[in-house]
Amino acid sequence: MSPGHLPLDVDYRRLARDREQVAGTVPLERLGRLCEQLISTDQQIVVALDFSMRRHRPSVAGEVSVDVLLTCQRCMEPVSLHLTAVIDTLIVESEDALASLDPEEDGVVCEEKRISIAEIIEDDLMIDLPISPRHDTCAEADIENFRPPNGQDENEDAPDVHRPFAALGAMKAELQEKN
Repeated sequence: MSPGHLPLDVDYRRLARDREQVAGTVPLERLGRLCEQLISTDQQIVVALDFSMRRHRPSVAGEVSVDVLLTCQRCMEPVSLHLTAVIDTLIVESEDALASLDPEEDGVVCEEKRISIAEIIEDDLMIDLPISPRHDTCAEADIENFRPPNGQDENEDAPDVHRPFAALGAMKAELQEKN
């Protein structure tokens, strides 16, 4: 393992009991669900996590960040975004324990003695992904390059449209003038 790289998994109970901190990098390719959304997966996630005990349960708090490459949903070209996620999670041993957490608490289930760092951070990074990634300049370019549907030019006259109640409107206007 090269300096700065974090292990695949950690003994979270020992880290929490000893109130340890872990800092380093995790290869983005370890986060499978997140990688499905990306163009490139060769980046490194910068991780800084503090393990401790909270409410008699192991917990982890910290921050992770990574620069990712997504497809802009306006121009379909690559767009680079910086993702930062704040981690504040309790580690529980069962689904029942997860269900017993307060609504404002996040939790992750780990039935083993070791937990993957990727498992701890992936959901929070996915939440930070935009629903529809785009370049900041795409909105302005779209307005400048807008073409009306059906190939119409803005300067062309609109085709005649049959308006069945136009005559009724004219009759109503005449009646109002008489009164």
